[in-house]
Parts: sequence; C-alpha cells; structure tokens
Amino acid sequence: MAVRRIQYSIGFINTTYLCGKRDGQGIMNQIEQAAKLLHQLDLPNHPERLVTDILEEKVWDKQVEILQSAFEYDETLVYTGNAVGKTFIGGRLILAFLLAHSPLYGYAEGSTKVVVVGPKFEQIRKQIWGELQAAWYKLGQKIPLGEGRLQAHDLILGPGWYAGIFAVDKENPEKIQGYHAPNFLAIIEEATGVPDVVREAIQGCATSANSHIVAFTNPMRLSGWMYEACTDAKNLELKSKKIRNVIQVSCLDTPNYLLKEDILPGIMSHKVVENRKIEWGTESPMYQARIEGRWPTASDDALIPYEWVESACTEERLAKCMRDEDRRVCAMDIARAGDDLTVMMLLDGDVVSNIRAGRTPNVMKAALMFKEAHSDWGGFAVIDENGLGGGPYDKLKYELNIPVRGWISQRKPDENVKERFCNLKAQIGWELRERFREGTIAIAKGPHRDQLKNDLIGYRVEPDMKGKTKIIDPDRSPDFGDALIMAHWLQKRGASNDEVVSGKKAMSHSIKRVY
Repeated sequence: MAVRRIQYSIGFINTTYLCGKRDGQGIMNQIEQAAKLLHQLDLPNHPERLVTDILEEKVWDKQVEILQSAFEYDETLVYTGNAVGKTFIGGRLILAFLLAHSPLYGYAEGSTKVVVVGPKFEQIRKQIWGELQAAWYKLGQKIPLGEGRLQAHDLILGPGWYAGIFAVDKENPEKIQGYHAPNFLAIIEEATGVPDVVREAIQGCATSANSHIVAFTNPMRLSGWMYEACTDAKNLELKSKKIRNVIQVSCLDTPNYLLKEDILPGIMSHKVVENRKIEWGTESPMYQARIEGRWPTASDDALIPYEWVESACTEERLAKCMRDEDRRVCAMDIARAGDDLTVMMLLDGDVVSNIRAGRTPNVMKAALMFKEAHSDWGGFAVIDENGLGGGPYDKLKYELNIPVRGWISQRKPDENVKERFCNLKAQIGWELRERFREGTIAIAKGPHRDQLKNDLIGYRVEPDMKGKTKIIDPDRSPDFGDALIMAHWLQKRGASNDEVVSGKKAMSHSIKRVY
C-alpha cells in the first residue's frame, strides 16, 4: 500500500502522520475531532481534564490539586504518605504539560520541555515513567498521536517538544544543565534524596516566565532542601505570590480510607492503614511519615533519631557498609506467647542482612527455629538468656551443642562506664546509637525491616534516680530492636576478645559466655 505523509499544523500535534492514500481523509477527520475536543477541554487551565475526560480515569481531590498547582505556581512541593497516588498523577502531569503547551493552544513549535529528575534512573523508569507509558498508550486509543515516539527514557512529540528522565547526583549535576525552554517543567522524584547542588542546577534551567518545578517525596528526612522548603515560615507569603505551593497528602484523606472501600486502584486500603496503626502506633515516626504523610516529630529523648534509621536503609549506605563473615552474629530474642514474636537476626559485619520471626509456643520450638537459622547463616550465636530465654538457651547449648552465648540486659555495664549507664542494655544501646550516628551500619531491604526500624526509633532514654542513663522500651515489646542490640554486643565484645571466627566455622567452636 502506498504511504503518504500528512503535515498537520493546527490541530492536536504539529507533526507528521503516516497513512495510506485512502485513509488520509479519515485521519484528518479524527485529528479535527481531537483538536476540537482538546480545545473545548482547555488543558492549560484545567489539566485534570486530560485524566478525567480523555483518559477516563478516576482521580481524587489531592491529585487534582497537584495537577492544577503544577501549572499555577513556580514551585510545587508535595510530601505524602505511602500509596496515595502521587506516582500515578506524576506520569499524567508529564503528558498534560506537553499537550497543554501545544500549537493547538497557540504555543510556538519547539517550545516545551519536561525533565524528570531523581537519584536512581531505574526507579524513575519503572515508576513515574511507567505511569506515563500507561497514559500514553491509553491516549493513543482515543486520539491520533502522529509520529510521537515514547521510548525507555524520553517522549518526543517534535523538535524541542519532549520529555526525558535523568538520574543526577552531587557528582554530576551538570547532566541537567542547559535544558531551557519557554515552557519548562521539572519533576523531582524522591526529592529528599536529591542533593542541594542538583536542585540548584534544576533551578538554573527554570529561567523562563512559564517555568515550573514539582517535587515529590515521602517525608523521611528532617534535613535537606526539601524539608527546609516545606517547613519554611515564608510559605504562606510565597503562596500568595504564586511562587511556591506546599501540598501534604495523607493516607487518612483518601477515598479508599474514608469510604472503607478500594475505590481507586493503587491507593492504600483502609485495612492496611488500620493494620499499620496497630503495628506502629500513631505516635511512631513511621506512622507519621508513611501514613499521615507529615514530617515526623523529632523527639529530644529518642535513643536513635528517625532520620538516622532511615539513612541506614538507603542504597548509598548499603554500598558503603561491608559484610564480613569474620564479624557475623546470629542473634535471637525470645517470645513465648501473645502478640510478641521470636526474632532471629543476622548482623553480617556492618549490615543487618537477614531477619526471621515467628511464634514459639514452647522451648523446643524456639530452640529448633534458632538452630535452623544459625545453620543457614553461621557466625557467632547469642540469645536472650533472661526470663523466657533461659530454657531455649540451655536446650541450644547443652542438648543441641550450639556454642551460644547468653545475654542478660539487666547486668551491670562495663566497669569504665558504670557511673554513666544503669545497666548493660543502656550501655550497648548507646554504642549501637553511635553506629547509626556515624553511618557505620546498614539495614538491607527484606522481610521485617519496617518492624526493626519502628523498634529502633521507639527507644527512649532518660536518667534514673542516680542520674545514670537508662533505656525506656516502646509500648510494644521491641523484639527486633533487642535482637540487634544483642548482635551488636556480641560482635563488639567478640572482636575485642580476638574470638571472632569465620562464618559457619563458629558452629564448631566452644565459646564461653560473655558478661
């Protein structure tokens, strides 16, 4: 079939359409209809209509607010709880901005650019760019798209009319420099992980009168430019001048939560929110950030600040901290009944690399669970010998022949710090705190990481009657946090006594208790 090119310059897209000779008029009719529809929708003033009227997708009021703010304000900062639909609306925002600044609405050719910036390319490509791809293909079923090309890292509608994704860090902020346009939009993903120099480079691109920056984040870090900008005392004044708009989005405000029904796909359900409320507690920084979508309350008496714990879970920290089988410790905190869990944890050098948890209704069950974990992981072995742990300790050490060491949190601290700490747990807990402060420990992604994080940020410190530091546990038993405290204790004491052995070789050694 003979193919011809039709140049269409006043409709939806100022570009070229490929069609057979007999199909030309049909294509032209479709373009005319699309142009008429888009003109009626007035996307520059109502970008949300792309989603509701053309793509025919459901959105809720906060998503509409984000779209409108992106067009109205120079800078829109959005901090949210988990799974509230920010990535979904971010992908639609890219498309809405490109279409709203098309020749149909009187904008010149080659005048519109969108850049999506974040710390990790793959994360951007799979998340917000994946949402753009879904919207693009759905749009193609509604409107002729011409020769617009959507690829793994860019969307090209014409010369100087495109969107692209960039992974930029403090070592290469120049990657984003030079992307100026009369109509410019920068979307910053995971903004709390984007360094100041990258934000400055993005601001250097936003030089035209119709330049806009939209930043998305979960409020995890209480420092950095995103936190400072979101909590800036001048924000009300900046909003009145159309300079900056700050939007908070909570899981508690979504239709799924309020109506107790999964109305919008991808939005956190009422059931999950309620489970997190029970699991974390409403005063937990985890609940505040991930559910309420607000910056956590910094507690002056926290043993390990929330931000330090979050930093220990980043890819950057995992790349920095080393696994080391010569300093491998397998720890177990015992729970026999109720809601508490028996927790087994592997501290592999400077990385918490494995966590297992389960119910242990009797001594033998606990002992066998630990034996299995220790057989898989190797390393030194330590178990909470106090109270419920006494039976499993004896079973492991004397019947199953595992060289386990006993931990008793209420023992006296080391002689050189006995005037500072009230007991061994306070001393070792403070030592662990210093590892988080210095950035020398990491927590790998895996099952139960959130429970560990919640325990760690739940510990409080206060002076006892003699002025010595003591640790106050959170309301729920901190089984995961206590396991890490034990693992740190044995790792440091074992290393200091030159008793560390390699990996599973530890199982063949008879190791005495350390007090």
